[in-house]
Amino acid sequence: MIEPSLIPQSALVAANALSQHLLRVVRPCFWQRNGRILSGGSAFILRFEKRYVAVTADHVIQHYLMAVGRDPAVKCQLGQCFISPREALISRSQELDIATFEVDPTKLKAMGAEPVDCRSDWPPPSVHVGDTLSLAGYLDNHRFEVEPGYYRHEAWGGHGLVEDVTARTIVTAYSYDQTAPLHSEAQQPPMKFNMSGCSGGLAVLVRNVEGKLKWTPAALIYKGPTGESHGGFADFDMIHLRPLSFIGPDGTIGEGSADMRWLPS
Repeated sequence: MIEPSLIPQSALVAANALSQHLLRVVRPCFWQRNGRILSGGSAFILRFEKRYVAVTADHVIQHYLMAVGRDPAVKCQLGQCFISPREALISRSQELDIATFEVDPTKLKAMGAEPVDCRSDWPPPSVHVGDTLSLAGYLDNHRFEVEPGYYRHEAWGGHGLVEDVTARTIVTAYSYDQTAPLHSEAQQPPMKFNMSGCSGGLAVLVRNVEGKLKWTPAALIYKGPTGESHGGFADFDMIHLRPLSFIGPDGTIGEGSADMRWLPS
């Protein structure tokens, strides 16, 4: 097993530098009725040539659609901006647990969102065991109404190393003692903590490219720690990520072959 404490110092410095920016790239995506938050997840926005694409986990969208189906008065927010993912849906994949919907760029400021410009750099690079990742998402059970219509959302995030990679899944480990926090003031959560709400969060790859440290969007958080770990993994929570390379530059999601990758448009 690769210990997260072995993250190269240069990569950790770069990861810390992008942490505050990452918390503006990832936005809380939640739904409420008459000011009472029902549930939610996280999302982020990718800018392509022809549209701005919001990305989240498909099970987040499924729960939202079920809530709206039960009660049409339910409203969804991305950051502090009211949106309608149901009307703006581009693509969904239950198998990959990814969903995309289009956002109006004139509402980015209201969302408090900073999109990732992918127009000249897509698909994202492959991720390998030992790579450094920075992850961020907003916890569902840590949302607090500050004033009517305005909420404070607590984020979770950390820097760690990739433990395993398959054609469809990237696995990283969270350890209370060894995972570096997203920033120095962030309190490390306990092991087996409830990551609900972080689904749809973003993992970015921090890598040395021609002598310069560069970060690129790499994967979507779709599953946090569940159940019990045994053996060498007993002291780690395994976090599962979905490669963003399944998303095309038009926001559609690739289905079919497990090793399918989109080519640049």
